[in-house]
Amino acid sequence: MLRRLAPYLAYLYLTLVKWTTSLKVLGEEKRASLRAQNRRFVYAFWHSQQMFFTTSHRGDNLSVLVSLSRDGEMIAKVMSLSKIRASRGSSSRNASAALKEMMRLTAEGWNLGITPDGPKGPKEEVKRGAVFLAQKLGVPILPTANFLSRKIVLKKSWDGYQVPLPFGRAAVAYGKPVEVGPDDDLDLKAKELAEELSKTSLKASDWVQSSSGPWIARLVLFLENILAFPLSLFFVLKFLFSSRRRVLWGLQDEIKERLGFLRLPENVKASGRRVLWVHAASAGEVSAVEPLIRLIKARYPEYAVGLSSTNAQGKTRAQKLDFSDFAFMSPLDFFPAVRRTLNRISPKALIVVETELWPHLIALSFSRDIPVILVSAALSERSFSRYQKFSFLARPFLRRISLIAAQTERDAERFKILGVDPGKIFVAGNLKYDRVSSPARTEAKEAFQNLRWENAPFWVAASTHLKEEEILLESFVRVRASLLNLKLVMAPRHVERARELAGLLNQKGISYVFYSELENAVSQDIACLVLDRLGLLSGFYQGALLTFIGGTLISLGGHSLIEPALEGSPLAFGPSIDSSLELAERLISKGAGFKVQDADALAGCLTLLLNDPERQRQSAQAAQAIAESFRGVSNRTLEAIKKRGLSPF
Repeated sequence: MLRRLAPYLAYLYLTLVKWTTSLKVLGEEKRASLRAQNRRFVYAFWHSQQMFFTTSHRGDNLSVLVSLSRDGEMIAKVMSLSKIRASRGSSSRNASAALKEMMRLTAEGWNLGITPDGPKGPKEEVKRGAVFLAQKLGVPILPTANFLSRKIVLKKSWDGYQVPLPFGRAAVAYGKPVEVGPDDDLDLKAKELAEELSKTSLKASDWVQSSSGPWIARLVLFLENILAFPLSLFFVLKFLFSSRRRVLWGLQDEIKERLGFLRLPENVKASGRRVLWVHAASAGEVSAVEPLIRLIKARYPEYAVGLSSTNAQGKTRAQKLDFSDFAFMSPLDFFPAVRRTLNRISPKALIVVETELWPHLIALSFSRDIPVILVSAALSERSFSRYQKFSFLARPFLRRISLIAAQTERDAERFKILGVDPGKIFVAGNLKYDRVSSPARTEAKEAFQNLRWENAPFWVAASTHLKEEEILLESFVRVRASLLNLKLVMAPRHVERARELAGLLNQKGISYVFYSELENAVSQDIACLVLDRLGLLSGFYQGALLTFIGGTLISLGGHSLIEPALEGSPLAFGPSIDSSLELAERLISKGAGFKVQDADALAGCLTLLLNDPERQRQSAQAAQAIAESFRGVSNRTLEAIKKRGLSPF
C-alpha cells in the first residue's frame, strides 16, 4: 500500500518544493537558441541531481531515460505525474529497445533527458553511452545542472543523491551544447561533456552561494547610497575652501567619468568588439596587471579591454603604457554611477586587481550575470583583521565573486575564513612577477650621465615612509664615512613628500638633487638623487648594489619585492614583509635577501656587498633566478578562468 502511495506523496512533496523555492535559470539563451532553430536535443544531468531536475522541468515536452530497477520504476511514476515521459532502459539493459524508443520520440518532436553517470556510476563520470545516443540520434547534448541551498544528501547512495528541501534557493544552469558528429571520437566527446557538466554545475552552485544574505547586501547598498551625496558634498566643500580649489575646475572630465558619463572611443565602437573591464586601484596595480592584459589581447583579439583606476595617476600610467584599448576613472560606488558605467560599456567580464572590493560594482555586475574575477588577490594582516570584524557585511559580496586567483596560500586561506567557497579560490601568484622589464631604464641611464655616476656604486631606497627614512639615511651616513663614493637613489612612497624629505637630508648633511631639477645638476659631489616623479623607480634597480624595500620597518606589510629582484638587485627589508613573505623567505635562503632591524644592520649589509664584489654578484644572480621562478602567473590565471567556463573565455 505504502509503495503504491509513495509516487503520489513524492509528487505532492516536490510540488511544495517547487512552490516554495526561489529559482534562478542561468544560460537560458543556450536552450532558447536550440529551440529557435527547431532542433531536438538531449538534456544531460548528473544522476544525483535527478529529483530537482524533474521538479524544475515539469511539463517540458520531455522524455527521460530511466533505469529498469525498482527505484527506477518509482521515479518513472513520479515523472509521469510531473508530465515527463519516462523511457525505461539503460546502456546495459534493454539498450536497443530504449534507443529505438528515443529515436521515435525525437522524430515526434520530443526532447530527451539522460544521466550520463547512471544508473550505477561511477559518480559524475560520463559513459560513452550518453554520447553514443546523441550521435545516433543526430542531436546535440545540452549540459544541465542544478544546485540547492537546502537539501538532504543521501550519503549511503553511490552518487550522494540529493533530496531538495522546501523554502530554499535553487539555480538551474545550461552549459554550452556538445555536438557529436558521425565521425567523432566518443571518448573525447565524453570528456568534453564531463568538462561542460562540471563548469555548468559550478555556475549553478556559484549563483546559489552568492545570493545568500540578500537583506544584508541590500542594507549595505542602501546605506552607501544614502551617505554618498552628503559625503561627496563635504569633500567638494572642503576642497573649495582649501588653497587647492583652482584644481577642481580642471577635473571636469574626471568628475564626469566618476559619475558614469563615460565615452567609448570611436575605434572601439566602430569595431563592434565586446568589452572586458579591468579595474586596478592605482599606478602600481595598473603596472601589475599589464602582463595579464597583454596575454588576453594576444589570445582573444576579438575583445577590447577597458582599464579603470581610482586615481588620476593610475589612468595616466595606463595611457602612457598603452596596453589597454581605453582607460578611464572608475565610477563612484553608488547606484546611478555604477549602473550608468555598466550600461555604457556592457562588459562581458569584470576583472578586479588585488582587493578592490566595491559593493555596488560587485552587486550590480552579479545581477547582470557579469562574472567578477579577482586576480592577484591579497589580504594583508591589517585588511584581514578589518574584514573579519565586519565579515557579516562583507560575506554577501565576497560570495558574489566568481573566481579568486590568490597571491599566496595564506591569502587563499584568509578568503576561505571570510566565507568564500573554497572551490572558487586557487593560488596563482602575484601578477607583478610577470613584468618583463623596466619601462624607465632610459631615464635612469640619462640621470646617471647627468650626475656623472656611471662608475659609482649606488643603492636604492624604494617606496619609503616617514618613520623609516631617518634609519635609512643614518645607515647611508655611516657607510659613506669610509666609502665616500657610495650614492643613494631615494624614492618616497608618496612623491608629494619629496620636499619634506629634503629637510631630513639637510639635517644629515647629505647633498641631494630632485629628479625634476637634474638639468641643473652637473656636480659629482651630489650623494643622493630624490625621485619626485611617478613611473621612474623601476628603471634604477638594474645595477644597484642593494635595494631596500620601504614599508617594512613599520607595520605596513611592505611593498613589492619582485621588481628589483627581476632586475637583478639584492634586497634588504625590515620584519614587516607580509605582502611578499614567500618571496622574501626564498631570497633569504639563497643569500639574495637580508632582513634588517635597524640602521646598524642595514649599514652592515651595504658594507658587506661593497667589500665583496663576488658576493654581490652571486646575490644579484640569485635574486633574478628566484624572481624568474615565480613567473607564469598570468597564464595560470587565464587558464583557471577558462577552465571554470567564465564568460567570455
